[in-house]
Amino acid sequence: MTADVLEQDWGDGAEAPPKKKRTKLWIALGVTLLVGIPLVCLGAGGLLVWLGFGMVNGQIERQLNEVPVARERLGEFELEMDWGASLEHPDQDVFVYKAKGSLASGLVFVSYEDNGNGEVAIHWASLKLEPSGEEIELVARDDSDE
Repeated sequence: MTADVLEQDWGDGAEAPPKKKRTKLWIALGVTLLVGIPLVCLGAGGLLVWLGFGMVNGQIERQLNEVPVARERLGEFELEMDWGASLEHPDQDVFVYKAKGSLASGLVFVSYEDNGNGEVAIHWASLKLEPSGEEIELVARDDSDE
């Protein structure tokens, strides 16, 4: 630029410098919204499912800890859902839990139903002790509904 251009009088009739384009900002905002909103929704949905299963699992654990044969074989125990084994089990109504007790550990197979009041009713449960593989019925099958 030459000195005479820099010293030019831009008076009232002169055009204002062009506005900066904010296309990149709008694209970034759009992408953030398109990706962010579904991620937040999925995260919230996943949290609700996780909390729901946590409540159900707690109820099942409490109920099975009151079963005398379970206490005799496992001692005081905690259950943890085995998602892989539950999905692979041939009966889709049976959930598989890993039981870790003060006396032994094993797998617990449970068929249950939510009674509509937020409480779980166990229809059937069995224990497969590890490593022996011995199977013990914890709650007899309730075939009256079938």
